This record gives sequence, C-alpha cells and structure tokens, in this order.
Amino acid sequence: MSRLVKRMPWDGTPDAGAGRPEGPRARAAGGGAAPMSVEDLPEEMRALLSVRPLRNPEVEWEEDPGSGLITLVYTKQFTPTERALKRVFSARDEVRRPLDAPGSDIWRMCDGEHDIRLICDEVNRKYKERMEPVLKRVTQFIMLLAQRNLVVLRRETDEAQQEQGP
Repeated sequence: MSRLVKRMPWDGTPDAGAGRPEGPRARAAGGGAAPMSVEDLPEEMRALLSVRPLRNPEVEWEEDPGSGLITLVYTKQFTPTERALKRVFSARDEVRRPLDAPGSDIWRMCDGEHDIRLICDEVNRKYKERMEPVLKRVTQFIMLLAQRNLVVLRRETDEAQQEQGP
C-alpha cells in the first residue's frame, strides 16, 4: 500500500510528487525523490544543518522519571491585550508545556554541542519512519522553540567570531 506525501520545496515543482507514492520503489521507477545526500540540498538548507540550538537558561524543565518525558516551564510574555485579560481571568504567568518523546529527545540535544544534522541523525536512528520527513519535522520544532525564545540558534561562524574577539 502506498501513501501520499507532501513534497519538500527542493523537489523542484510547486506540487512535486502530489499523488505519487514515496519510497525506494518510487525513486527506482523515476518518481521525484527527496535529496539523498547533504550535497543535494539547496545552499540555505545546508547552512541550516550546521546551526547549533542552545536552550535558554531562563527556561526551566522537568523530566518525568518514569517516562523520561520533559515538561518545559517558562514565563509567558503577554501582549497588552493579554495582560488586560489576564487580570480579568486571573491567568498564570507560568506556562507548562509537556513534550512528547521525540520533542523531549530533541530538547535534550539542544545543548549548543549538537548541530541540526546530528539531531536529525539521532532522531532518524531512534524513531525511523515515525518521524519522517525528519529534516522538516526537526527543523520546524526547533524553529518553533526559537520563535518562543526557548532556544537560541548559534551558527559556527558566530562561535568563531566570539572566540577571536573584536
């Protein structure tokens, strides 16, 4: 049984692969395929792989000893409208965001030592098809963490400049 998949932007056409099965047989039959190596990726995607996410030290996190799942605990940044509603509804300042197993593993690897390529490799090794397409899902999750100021994205060039000084 084949499944339909949404193609990635690097596949060449706006609806590349729409309605086509994905997998080794489809590739062997000449179907559109996702890049098979890092060199096949567009330049901006290759640059993204070297980014090293680093957890925000102001974000607390708790690990459930039984399941190993992580809950992020951080202060919500309210907009002026939300602040007004907060007073009316007595909302909390603290956000508790539980992560699933893949999210917990990715969070642990956001230590400034693992780049996105290593994180994707580890997630792919551990979860296989459950997390396909790995690059897309891992980068979307890390970008969401960055948008919420839960991680900082460091590039190798940024680190080299810091070591050299002004």
